[in-house]
Amino acid sequence: MNEENEQLVTPAEELSENKEEKMVETKQPEEVPDGGNKKKSKKKIIIICSIVAVVLIGALIAGYFLILKKDPVTNDSNPKTWKDILLLEAKNGSLKEKLTDQIDDYNYHADDVDVMLLDIDSDDDMELIAYVEDEITEKDKIMVFEIDKKIKFSKDYEVLNEDVLAYAYNVINENMYWYITDINNSKVVISLEDKEYTEEEFNMNFHLVAHQYKNDEIFDQSEAIELNDKSNNLTSIVNKIINKKFTNAEFLENNNTSKRAIEREIEDEKKEAEAKLEEEQKQLEEEQKKAEEEKKQQEEANKNNTTTNNNSGTGTNSANIDRIVDETQNPDVMCAQAIQEFYQDENYTYYFSCQKSDVVKVIYTDGTMEKVAVALKAGHIKITDLDRFNISYLKEKNSD
Repeated sequence: MNEENEQLVTPAEELSENKEEKMVETKQPEEVPDGGNKKKSKKKIIIICSIVAVVLIGALIAGYFLILKKDPVTNDSNPKTWKDILLLEAKNGSLKEKLTDQIDDYNYHADDVDVMLLDIDSDDDMELIAYVEDEITEKDKIMVFEIDKKIKFSKDYEVLNEDVLAYAYNVINENMYWYITDINNSKVVISLEDKEYTEEEFNMNFHLVAHQYKNDEIFDQSEAIELNDKSNNLTSIVNKIINKKFTNAEFLENNNTSKRAIEREIEDEKKEAEAKLEEEQKQLEEEQKKAEEEKKQQEEANKNNTTTNNNSGTGTNSANIDRIVDETQNPDVMCAQAIQEFYQDENYTYYFSCQKSDVVKVIYTDGTMEKVAVALKAGHIKITDLDRFNISYLKEKNSD
């Protein structure tokens, strides 16, 4: 029995032991799937976060490009071209502010201003031109703004109504320039280096292409900006202005001319001017030669009419009198008190109040001199010359 019991116990024990081993074996594999699930969960979270991040970045990029597509200014913080700068300042209100501030500085009364783009100095940029008329005084003014990294005011010009803008070719640097005639009727060339020219200087440095380019023609290219409008965003107006930009090439094309044609005209004008100058020089030389001959003849005539006498002389003629002197005006010169006849003509006989005919002398421009009685008798002077030099005398009418 005992052996049997042992045998019975032994299987039970073995069964118990086997059961425990199975339980142990069962527990060990349960730990492995647990750790794997945690790792899988972490991977899923990372993948989901990555997908979300990619979607967000993609959405941001798409939004950025959508904004760029709507906004004509490609980079507000760093505009690249004059168009970008113009549109940026039109959008943020600074363009309208600049126009208003300038008009206020001039004390002009205007609710709007005509604005256009004009290539005025033959470079790669455009200038913003504003034309304003004072509603009270009716004075006209042109304002020029340079577009270089920002829109900055350059200069203003008061202009004549009948000659707002004209166009000329600079014969020195071979460029086209716009100019205005100011209220002083001087030519002012509109460029980065403004200069006022006299008519002579202008004709020397410039060849006129268009004598007048009037307001109603050139400013057909402009757009009116309402200054009293509450809206500051001028983007739509500026886009129209950009499309109407007016270049030098367009102007030449519209006027059926070219730089080459202008150069030919200048060459022709130069040849004409040289020929005219040569003719004037020749005429001047002939006139000078003629004047020299006449002078020589006059000198010869004067020489023939002059007889020198150191004491009394015979003089020249009335036209060459320097002065007539009465030496008795000197207190040291005595004059005997007796009436003295010194000259007689057809009507009168002339006397001095004392005997001084020898000391009243005629002095001529060539330095010679003669006694007054001699000069009168020779016809070198007239009796009226004595009156001219305040020489006193008496006269008596001749008896018939």
